[in-house]
Amino acid sequence: MTPSQTSSSAPAAQPQLGWQARLRWVHGISQGLPGVAKKLDEFFTEQASSVASHREMRIGHEAQLNFRAHQAAWVQACAQALQGAARKPPVAAAEAAKPVSSTLTFELLGDDVVENKILASRLAMGMGMAVHSGFEAMQTRIRVLEEQELPVQDIFRSEILCLHLVDQWMACGMDRGYLLRAVDTLQSALAQLMASEYDILHKMLDAKGVGKAEDAPLRVRRTESGPSTAAAQLGHTSGYGQFAGSGW
Repeated sequence: MTPSQTSSSAPAAQPQLGWQARLRWVHGISQGLPGVAKKLDEFFTEQASSVASHREMRIGHEAQLNFRAHQAAWVQACAQALQGAARKPPVAAAEAAKPVSSTLTFELLGDDVVENKILASRLAMGMGMAVHSGFEAMQTRIRVLEEQELPVQDIFRSEILCLHLVDQWMACGMDRGYLLRAVDTLQSALAQLMASEYDILHKMLDAKGVGKAEDAPLRVRRTESGPSTAAAQLGHTSGYGQFAGSGW
């Protein structure tokens, strides 16, 4: 069968499919962000009217006004940042393997950068089991597909996605303290969105003929002489190796 005759269920070329999966991922997240913003608006509205003390009510009202003034800009900025990250070419495996401390040495000099990363990690960890199964399975499928570990800044890492949302919150002129008040609401809304998008991505990879995560070992083991054993097994079970150079 020639590349032009390959059926739609045959696996796509490795770089192209990984790239398409990332674009589809951020497209889905971006499309769902207005719903996340709505949940945050509802939270701030409730906080502005239901707290007991006058001081807390004033802070809640200020948070509500601050969020409503920047809500549309935040959603748009997040979508642009995520799409830009998804379009970046994959980082080489050697670069991805570097310790985080060595790649962020200069970034970490800024207090805002440190605090944003801490808050993003808190968001990612707080979602916990709500996205764990889909997250782990998707990471495994992409690692096997691309025959390397995910780069440290990969958009498929939940902490990286959360960092983009936190960074754009500050960049749009909103207060970090207000985001800290709404962490639980953001975690819940984002977890639901991510879980839904993971399901869509799994279906997309199924349609492209990429084997499921359970079809391959959980660890991608690379050697100097060839591709990972996990990639070899997945290629055998899904037909990936046969069509690796064939395009869509």
